[in-house]
Amino acid sequence: GSAPGSAPRSPPRSPPGPADAPNRKAQLEELSLPMVGERLPYETIEVLVNHENVWANLQDHALTSLSFNIKDKDRWHPFIEENVFDPPPPRPFYLVGRVGPKLPPQRLDALVAQLKSAIRNAYTSWRQTRSLKTKWLFKLESVLNKGLDRYETAACSSLLTDTRAVDKWKGTLTAALPPDHHLVGRALSFSITEPDLIVDHLMRTYDYHEQGHKDVSFLLAVQCFPHYGAVASTWVYIGYLIPNKSKAKKDEEDEDV
Repeated sequence: GSAPGSAPRSPPRSPPGPADAPNRKAQLEELSLPMVGERLPYETIEVLVNHENVWANLQDHALTSLSFNIKDKDRWHPFIEENVFDPPPPRPFYLVGRVGPKLPPQRLDALVAQLKSAIRNAYTSWRQTRSLKTKWLFKLESVLNKGLDRYETAACSSLLTDTRAVDKWKGTLTAALPPDHHLVGRALSFSITEPDLIVDHLMRTYDYHEQGHKDVSFLLAVQCFPHYGAVASTWVYIGYLIPNKSKAKKDEEDEDV
């Protein structure tokens, strides 16, 4: 029998017959989960909990056959039920705080400007002390910015189409390069916005600023994407462009002539 104060369980359902086939098909469609691009972190689900109630799972625990219609008492048995067991709503054991808003566009623009200036100054300063000129290739910055947007979208998504969009953008970047040039660079993601920390990491980890080719051009793009809680996802594309050896050799021959 049922425990005192608890609702009796529903009687087991009779096996479906041929006449139930259309309804059974509709139920299966309801039970099916959408395709996802990553593994779910659960093998089974026994209960669902929110700030109003707790529901026990009366179904098969396999995730692929679950319905999440908590109003269906044959599938989810509520712990709190009016006129049966109706205590005060459950209270969390932790303090519920408000999530902060996203940073406004003006603040993001200022962060981008500060970081770009800091990186360029660090490159120029390092190279000046070694009698190396520093040339920035600005005409590719819009292409790089589009790429950083693709990277951020893919990082926040499990869709394969978003990952493929990054690969497609790489082809766009290659097509935008000057002919007979070789690109070395990468997109980097940071969960911080402090220019000093990011610049220090770039200068210590990647030696692009040490490139000694006389015709080297540097590429830079910075994007900051807002998230709730005043968190910003910072992306930096840094790299350099140098002529291919065949082109450099041809230029030398032209100079000799």
